[in-house]
Amino acid sequence: MRSDQSIKEIALAAIRRHSIGMDTWIRTHISNIAFPPKIERLKTEIPVTFFWIDKDNWTIVTTQRVLGEIDSKHREMRFDVLGEYVFGAYKRNDLEKTIFRLNDWYGEQCDFLMETGNPSMAIIYSIKTIDELYRASS
Repeated sequence: MRSDQSIKEIALAAIRRHSIGMDTWIRTHISNIAFPPKIERLKTEIPVTFFWIDKDNWTIVTTQRVLGEIDSKHREMRFDVLGEYVFGAYKRNDLEKTIFRLNDWYGEQCDFLMETGNPSMAIIYSIKTIDELYRASS
């Protein structure tokens, strides 16, 4: 398996290739990301993409998992068990956010938040790219 730093660099390159208007994104970030204080970081895990509304509603994609909260309810899905994903109404520019769903190999489902429109590409391509890297290494 690739190093976490390599995974992050590959994911960021994919995000940049598929994104426009990155300097106008309000709630979605791909650089200078810190872990939310209540999240315990795994040993070599590095943040890749972060979507933030407030302390109770956010999503972070790291090199090893997707974590988030919707109305303070914690959700988490590791890439090594990720089965499939559905990205919801991410093209809807009339909405500020949408919910996307991740399913693992065992039937567990987790819903997460992401910004709609152009910023949605950050979450979508970070998840797609990291998932592809994990599948290629197994």
